[in-house]
Amino acid sequence: MFRMTIDRLIILVVNMWVYLAYARIVAAYIGKTRRLPNPADPASLNDKYLWRKVFDRNPEFTALSDKLESKRIAREKCPDILLPRTLWVGERGEDIPDALLAGNVVVKATHGSGYFKLVHNGEYDRAELEEEANQWMRKSPYGRTHWEWGYLGVKPRLYVEELILDSEGGFSTTEAKAYYYCGVVGKTSMIYDGQTDHTVSDVFRQDWSHGTHPSPLGLPRALRPAPANSDQIESTTRQLCHGLDHVRCDLYLVGSKIYFGEFTLYNRGGYAGGDNHLGRKRPEFVYWDLRQSWFMRQPQKGLSGIYARCLRRTIERRHHNGHQACLP
Repeated sequence: MFRMTIDRLIILVVNMWVYLAYARIVAAYIGKTRRLPNPADPASLNDKYLWRKVFDRNPEFTALSDKLESKRIAREKCPDILLPRTLWVGERGEDIPDALLAGNVVVKATHGSGYFKLVHNGEYDRAELEEEANQWMRKSPYGRTHWEWGYLGVKPRLYVEELILDSEGGFSTTEAKAYYYCGVVGKTSMIYDGQTDHTVSDVFRQDWSHGTHPSPLGLPRALRPAPANSDQIESTTRQLCHGLDHVRCDLYLVGSKIYFGEFTLYNRGGYAGGDNHLGRKRPEFVYWDLRQSWFMRQPQKGLSGIYARCLRRTIERRHHNGHQACLP
């Protein structure tokens, strides 16, 4: 009982420190979720994202957040994975070769989310493309608004990548956003025809049954069956994400082919839709075991060590009391 009281006091003090030291981020959290966070002892999926932003300084996060470096990591982890070819790397929109823009490519930036411009069949406005690409470079560093720490050390670069098309040369490819938690693919969002006016999606649970919650992107449901290669999608995701406690892994599907897209450590800026509804009962919350995080696996010193040991005891006490499934 004495140890439990001390641990509760430590959690209270750490929460107060986060509120003061990260006041702007806490305010953004409250504005997004309409609730007070509990980052020191996360009580919801949103809290766990905030915990990661504040405490988990996994050195691999920067490379995983870098759109070019992540392709290298994907190839190391999964040698057989298909990768869209990188055709050019630079720092100014004006330097992109005209010849590359005559076909089907994507112009991207390494250091943020949503930094891409499609060029299909050589149709584009050169001045508009250059201005947009240069704006991405001026927005460095990405991630400060919501303290997405992994992005802060990414070197800003532009690059041109081949555009993955379907067998008919169109946009009917499928994007699979697989949410990986400590060895479990908790859910997979399928986005169909993502570059057309009739984009639709489905969300599948861990067992590939249809989820009841709407698409986090606000897209209409397609209610299509699970993909025929769902086992391959799942095994590829596990291979690509092995060793991480949580990451979203984006894959592009063209028939039976699977291309790697990117890793996302702070999904939607670190805010999970509908998070307040289930809290600690939400399946994804249970799957994401913070004991498997870099912060908890690495020896921490001083005050960080005191807090890490306190949090581990608190999590294990909760599991022992049956409040939460204990995952390996």
